[in-house]
Amino acid sequence: MNLGLIDYALGIVVLGSLIGIYVFNKQQAVNPKAQMFSLLLLAVVIISGGALMWHSGMLSAVGIGSSSEERVSNASDQFFASQGFAIGQKIAEANPSGKVLVVVNPNDNEKLNGADRGRIGALIDALKKSGVGENFEVVAVEPSKSTGMPEEAAASVPFGMIVTAKDYNNVLSKTDAKAIFIISEMPNSMDEVRSISILKKKNNPVQIYFAANSINNSLAKELLKAKSIAGALQRKRGFRLGESAPSDLMQAFNESYVFIEP
Repeated sequence: MNLGLIDYALGIVVLGSLIGIYVFNKQQAVNPKAQMFSLLLLAVVIISGGALMWHSGMLSAVGIGSSSEERVSNASDQFFASQGFAIGQKIAEANPSGKVLVVVNPNDNEKLNGADRGRIGALIDALKKSGVGENFEVVAVEPSKSTGMPEEAAASVPFGMIVTAKDYNNVLSKTDAKAIFIISEMPNSMDEVRSISILKKKNNPVQIYFAANSINNSLAKELLKAKSIAGALQRKRGFRLGESAPSDLMQAFNESYVFIEP
């Protein structure tokens, strides 16, 4: 359980009120108003103590409210999903309709078919809300893993270490999509990334966007200069994740990410 400034402030109020109750109880024989003050401070203890338990997540153990960790996780998911909303606006501005590919890691793609679609599902939903909705077909695809490793062993290795340019070519080289949003990890080797066919095109007619942390920043700038991609996202400098995020997806995006465009 992580305690913040608000939790410490509430704790000080509770402690101070308890001390006050003790002092006024001692004075009841000589001060007729002491009992009233004690009752007022008792109310402060109850209210502040309840607020402390709620805000700190203590009550989450009995199913009331959420813990600090859960609030941070929910905020992180909201900020992450905001990338889809912002990219969707860019795509809708440039195209009246068409197909949009969202390239995800294999494990994330599996979740999209389940009841709990996870943060990738939230990102795709946000993308559709932004204008890429009825007039666009949004399809999630995954690069195959051509590694010769057993599946269980491959699952424990970072995707960027085993995925290759060939894997990306298999899903992207013949696409008829108007736009591609790549959330998945790219190959760790920059030369492998440069070997992906669709990224070799200068003045690329397909809008390609990269999510934050999906591609090396220097390589992203190289591809942007050649106009091989339409843009990439980066975390905003100084951004710090807390326990809340704006409910407005564009506001959440503006707080946490920046566009890098040609």
